[in-house]
Amino acid sequence: MSIKAKKSLGQNFLQDTNILNKIITAGDLHSQDKVIEIGPGLGALTELILDQNCDLTAIELDDRLIPILVEKFANRGNFELLHMNALDYIPPSQPYKVIANIPYYITSPLINHFLSKQSLQNQQLPETIVILIQKEVAEKICSEKSSVISLMVKLFGDVELVTKVPAKAFKPAPKVDSAVIKISNIKDPKLAQLEDFFRLTKACFLNPRKTIKNNLQHYQQLKAKAINPEEIFNQLGINPIQRPETLSLADWINLHQLINLT
Repeated sequence: MSIKAKKSLGQNFLQDTNILNKIITAGDLHSQDKVIEIGPGLGALTELILDQNCDLTAIELDDRLIPILVEKFANRGNFELLHMNALDYIPPSQPYKVIANIPYYITSPLINHFLSKQSLQNQQLPETIVILIQKEVAEKICSEKSSVISLMVKLFGDVELVTKVPAKAFKPAPKVDSAVIKISNIKDPKLAQLEDFFRLTKACFLNPRKTIKNNLQHYQQLKAKAINPEEIFNQLGINPIQRPETLSLADWINLHQLINLT
């Protein structure tokens, strides 16, 4: 049965065996592992995960692919297939890993779902996340420069770029290249007022080319709270004319904590 990728679901089926194996290697899979795969598609990555004798739950939204996956993996006892939106999935209470080739448009929502959302709800965080995403976004996450998404990831764990993936590795080929990233050593940051931390970073990156002092005004409006930027920046040793991207994760944490103490 021939299946045409749906643009509306951001589908691009990865076919490069070398890249698939690099994803598996990055996942460091063992027989006792519980793995969550988002968007198994035609099952190329799924099969390699199952070959590691892992307990796999695959989450697929496209109803056309469900019978294909059921038939292909009917004889695999360690396979569970869920027909649903991954953003509605409640992760298991036992340790698990997320390994997936995900649609570009859900990169940020998906990372948020498995990291900050689970932390806020006091649910189990993944041990490791290995995902294939748009190269530009992958480089942004791994960059030393700060951004909303890089701060979200680095607040919870260590991130590395595993490998770059050319567009020709997919069918159909996307218009841009991709990359595989690995988020490891994941832990709850135990940061008080976590939602407000993200509110601060989002507000301060609304105009990333403006200074951190000017961007902080957006946060002041959201909080409806008087903030003395000069005093705060002086205490933290931050130059108020720096751009938001130049502040480190530690700077952002200290900035957030000091604002909420004033």
